[in-house]
Amino acid sequence: MGNAESKKEEEASTAEGSKTKETKEESDSGRKKSADHKKERSHRNKERSGAGSKERPKTGETGESRHTQRDESDSTQRVKDKTEKFSATQARSSNPVKQEWNKDVANVTELGKRHQRLVVAAIDFGTFGSGFALCIYADYKRDPNKISVHTWNSGTAITNKAPTTVLINPNGKDCMSFGYDAEREFVDLEPADQKKHYLFRQFKMKLFSNPDLSESTKLKDITDKELPAVDVFAAVIQFFRESLQKRLNTRNLEDFTYDDVYWVITVPAIWDLKAKEFMRRAAEKAGLKDSQLSLALEPEAASLYCRKIPVEINTQKDGAKQIASLPEGAKYLVLDLGGGTIDITAHEVMADAGLRELHQASGGYYGGTCVNDEIMSFFKRLFGAPVLMRLKEENPGDYLDLMNDIEMKKCTYSPKMDKNNITLRLPVTLLDAYKEETECQIEECLQDTAFADDVQIKRDKMMISKKLFGSFFKSSVDNVVRIIKEILDTPSMSEVTTFLAVGGYAESALIKETLQTTFPEKKIVIPTDPSLSVLKGAVIYGFEPEIIASRVCKYTYGIAKQGIWKEGDPESKKLPEKTRKGLHWCDGVFDKHVEVGQVVKLGEFQEAKEYFAVEGQVEALLDFYASTEKNPRFVDDPGCTCVGNLVLDLSGGKTKKKILVRIGVGGTELEVEAMDPTDKRHQRLVVAAIDFGTFGSGFAFCTVADYKRDPNRISVHTWNSGTDITNKATTTVLINLNGKGCMSFGYDAEREFVDLEPAEQKKHYLFRQFKMKLLSNPDISLRTKLKDITDKKLPAVDVFAAVIQLFRASLQKRLNTRNLEDFTYDDVYWVITVATFWDLRQNQFMRKAAEKTVKSTSGQQPYIGNDHGNIPLGFTIDIMADEGLRELHQTSAGFYGGYEEEIIPFFKQLFGASVLMKLKDEPGRFDE
Repeated sequence: MGNAESKKEEEASTAEGSKTKETKEESDSGRKKSADHKKERSHRNKERSGAGSKERPKTGETGESRHTQRDESDSTQRVKDKTEKFSATQARSSNPVKQEWNKDVANVTELGKRHQRLVVAAIDFGTFGSGFALCIYADYKRDPNKISVHTWNSGTAITNKAPTTVLINPNGKDCMSFGYDAEREFVDLEPADQKKHYLFRQFKMKLFSNPDLSESTKLKDITDKELPAVDVFAAVIQFFRESLQKRLNTRNLEDFTYDDVYWVITVPAIWDLKAKEFMRRAAEKAGLKDSQLSLALEPEAASLYCRKIPVEINTQKDGAKQIASLPEGAKYLVLDLGGGTIDITAHEVMADAGLRELHQASGGYYGGTCVNDEIMSFFKRLFGAPVLMRLKEENPGDYLDLMNDIEMKKCTYSPKMDKNNITLRLPVTLLDAYKEETECQIEECLQDTAFADDVQIKRDKMMISKKLFGSFFKSSVDNVVRIIKEILDTPSMSEVTTFLAVGGYAESALIKETLQTTFPEKKIVIPTDPSLSVLKGAVIYGFEPEIIASRVCKYTYGIAKQGIWKEGDPESKKLPEKTRKGLHWCDGVFDKHVEVGQVVKLGEFQEAKEYFAVEGQVEALLDFYASTEKNPRFVDDPGCTCVGNLVLDLSGGKTKKKILVRIGVGGTELEVEAMDPTDKRHQRLVVAAIDFGTFGSGFAFCTVADYKRDPNRISVHTWNSGTDITNKATTTVLINLNGKGCMSFGYDAEREFVDLEPAEQKKHYLFRQFKMKLLSNPDISLRTKLKDITDKKLPAVDVFAAVIQLFRASLQKRLNTRNLEDFTYDDVYWVITVATFWDLRQNQFMRKAAEKTVKSTSGQQPYIGNDHGNIPLGFTIDIMADEGLRELHQTSAGFYGGYEEEIIPFFKQLFGASVLMKLKDEPGRFDE
């Protein structure tokens, strides 16, 4: 990025947008030494100074960051992964700018690409147990609790989750089985085969505990064999994907395809951006499309579930009992007590049934598996690490049985249990290994250990005193209590009266008792099946992500830039280049965009800031950083991490001055938008709209240049009725004998049909006023058929597509004849109107019809708007101060428009249905 201070004083022209490059993931931390910055920057500058300035710096992303690509299709895309590492950018910024961002374009893009979410499937990827659930949109509208949870067979019971265990073939690529099946199949393998196969269990927390997480990170299975972590996670997600496909094929869901499914994967709120991005990469590797995937924060998902679904019984004044959900204004702590992490945050229920975050997530690796770790630490002290390692390597099946027995006893432990001892079954191979290693029986050596008073071993059984076993929980429980107290000590938390405890660990009797005794003044709410709260809440989040109205920013986010070196700054930061005033430039300055603890709203971006590029520069490199501090000075200060880079394409112009960048952090993923204000290219050079009416249809278009001069300068295509020129034609289409080629539309279709010989009329297809068939058919799908006026059938999607195709061809002719030779079809953005009360399935059907004809080589998709057509609607609009509109009442409507449904029955009563049917045998006269 440039170093000419005078460029700050130049005016920027109107922003229209520019194009960014997709790049790959950076797996390195942002805490680099200044000397490394200078050395690497110097090397990069030398590369850029080559002939013709053909430099092409790459970039990457370690965090869950997104950037909006302002190109011809104006689509939001994700930065791809990479392995190259780069230093801080040489960007220099000025103060936040007030320049108008192209909000209309952004909003149209979001709606145009939004997935219809006819089916939402959620994966709760747990440390100990995982599962998935799904729900159809139609079912969700009727009952938000009608969520189908996949069940698993443990051999002795049916459970809603299976152990997070995956068995992978010796080739390290193919997933053989998951959950209980994986453990059973592994145990049944011959010992030699067990050593060849890969069995991974409870591996989720490796993402949390590895500060250098990247796609090259390896995971060790239970016998310490290694595979890339991303492949292991992808194998589990792939298994869930295939299981869902089977459900779609067997659950009377044949009308849905995989593309109709929107996926939500839950992640701990305390995970950093690097771990979240890793999970997304694994999902993409498993075949989940980026546009069909969201990450949901686990405590938020649980909170949504308990907000939507009744979670407790309240006593009314008359003594009656009623089931209640959390009321408006309630402020509560969400305690997501999982197997690996403890996620604790605070929410408030808003008047519109939404939620806002009151405190950023706090927590750590203090979940149920920490208890397992304490138990294994005890085993190592008692038996010795070499003995346990030998058991893992030589008898992994026995080792797995021991782990499962420990897990079962941990889950059933209660301080109030009647038994004085907890019994574990020891593998004979463990006892034999101990004897061979020590030349002593464990029963004899036990007396010389610190556990002599609390442990007894008789043959293959180990009895542990309740006191010792309870001590395994101490570290985990103490940390849970500590974090809760720290949050409650925050002044804004004084009104919190309720704890909402969810997650599998919340079912622990010890946890329940600890919460009740430590916080007696608080109401402890534990919903039925607390382990399913996150999973079901993730489905709700998939349908209604906007429920979380605002969040508290967990990090300070900013961009690395060059600034003015100040007294007190390290000398190593000072650059030899000076400003016109003789001040030294300083490298690696943290240019803050949003601050930790700041309340950020869903869908809102922070104010854009300007950065400057050298004249003639082809690409601009931007480095993004996160910090746990409020006001970091440099990007390599303690607590700073590089969360990603992106490259902004500056080609296509001779002079480049300003780059506008803004960050959005209101969602669960970091979003970045960058644009070049001097780029004159526009994403929607022409907008064409189709008004698909029941009786009459038409289309109009406008170039952006005309629209900016006069918003009313919209060209409406006209039609010749034979006696008049109209702005719409009858919604009638004439289709060839083969049922594929559209012959004509509107008045022409009716005239040509009438002119055909009677025998030809019976062969051709004439469809008229067929739009409302989408409303009257509750089972609309791509296989739905339409009857023409003589009751011959064709797929409905083909009929609708034929009309849209004709409009497309007609527009192309207009582009060729209206002095628009500079425009191509790919410059056109389409908008199709639909009835506001249509459901998602009908909207999706219209989109599929449009995609059969409108989708261009650039991947453009039509935007589906709302149509009030021949259906009078009753709803109220309020005009806003910014000239926008907001709806004051939801749509109320029906099939009551200007359609001749009442006239035809009158004719049947007057002439008789048989007479009208006979008239249909002469379709030309019937059409007239």
